[in-house]
Amino acid sequence: MCFRFLFDKTGKKRRIIKNSPHLFNLKKIIMNREKANYIEQLQRAVSIYGSKICFGLDFVPALLAKKYATEGIGGFLLQLEELFAYMKEQKVYPGMFKPNYGFYTVHDRPLQLDFRGSITLAKIILLIKREFPDMPITFDGKMADIKKSSANYAKGVFEGWDADAMTVHPYMGSDSIIPFAEYCDFQVEKAEGRGAYILDLTSNPGADDFEMKKMASGKTLYMEVAQWIFDNAGRYPGLGAVVGAPDLNGLRDIASFYAKNPDVGIPILIPGVSGLTSKAGGQGGRADQVMSVLNYVGYDTRIARINVSSGLTQPWGAEPVPDDWKKIIVDNLSQYNKQAE
Repeated sequence: MCFRFLFDKTGKKRRIIKNSPHLFNLKKIIMNREKANYIEQLQRAVSIYGSKICFGLDFVPALLAKKYATEGIGGFLLQLEELFAYMKEQKVYPGMFKPNYGFYTVHDRPLQLDFRGSITLAKIILLIKREFPDMPITFDGKMADIKKSSANYAKGVFEGWDADAMTVHPYMGSDSIIPFAEYCDFQVEKAEGRGAYILDLTSNPGADDFEMKKMASGKTLYMEVAQWIFDNAGRYPGLGAVVGAPDLNGLRDIASFYAKNPDVGIPILIPGVSGLTSKAGGQGGRADQVMSVLNYVGYDTRIARINVSSGLTQPWGAEPVPDDWKKIIVDNLSQYNKQAE
């Protein structure tokens, strides 16, 4: 399947190089994937890339360098090609990539048969798989529904997008989560050891509306969700939790609970890390504070990923994109990596 055009922000097609690096055999890469559960994939990525940072790929037009700005969302692909080459040159890497689906589909116009956002996301995933073949990719869509619908969502993400992991919301209970969890079982032919991060304690202000509420058991809702994840992680290795960095006490509660049984590795995805500077955004705790909490409770940090989005894609904040944008991004990534050692 060959896409030989990008769209600029006006909707006009622009031809790209005929021998595009994206036009390669993805099926060959998938067939060569080493059979392993998701826990082992995370650990292996740390040993190869030396990072526990998740690079959040949330596209906004303001992050584009001047030479790519006229290409619209397609320019993000071109910018990432240049950035990834510089990363490899400098030998500085993240330990995961996480595109948020909504930042791409917002650029689609399905009734006009225009899928520029989704096509760009597909090309970005292909690019990552080619440049960093052992790098986990988490598809951030926060999905779940009745069992049959969840099964379709899971199949679409894991088999269609070939994501290594995805985010799932737990509001509808176990029958809506299990179809995603079933892909975590690496012994199942279709599964190949995927990961499913269940929203547990999130980093947004509205988390207090539900997640912090006390249940009849006396536990908070987020600890009830943590318990469910713990109870099922042995059956589904790769079942994990999303736990936001701003609430370091909540992170400590969950990580210490999971650390009590080291035989059941439960990966934690940690969003909401503050930027290295005030310009870079972020929502709360620093990466080094997060690591201090995890190390203190004895949690295996090789299966943790600290997500940084705007602190890497747009560390200059609302200011114009500087000429040395890729150096700034890679320098920031190096600093985050040092904080997360």
